Amino acid sequence: MAANPAILLIEDSPGECELFRAALKETGVAVSLHTESSTEQAFRFLAKADGATPLPSLILLDLKLGKQHGLDLLRRLRGDARTRHLLVAPARNYASRVSSTCEHSGQRM
Repeated sequence: MAANPAILLIEDSPGECELFRAALKETGVAVSLHTESSTEQAFRFLAKADGATPLPSLILLDLKLGKQHGLDLLRRLRGDARTRHLLVAPARNYASRVSSTCEHSGQRM
């Protein structure tokens, strides 16, 4: 893993972002989290990445972003030599499912 690993969460629901942030904090893993709420914002963020702000180690991508579709961004990422190697995982309602699973099992999140 990178010296300063980072996750880019592309999610249009502020509540989902906060749940994910809380779940990540609970793990104690030292990783920075950056969030964007649209595919265009995410692409601009990735385009600005340089030595001071490196590309993320992982992109969690909501596949349904309002009128946008996460697969459109994935196609753009795979078509760009700078970003085609990035690890991308779907993130649709991930934080809600984690929270719900924890509540049902009696675990703290």
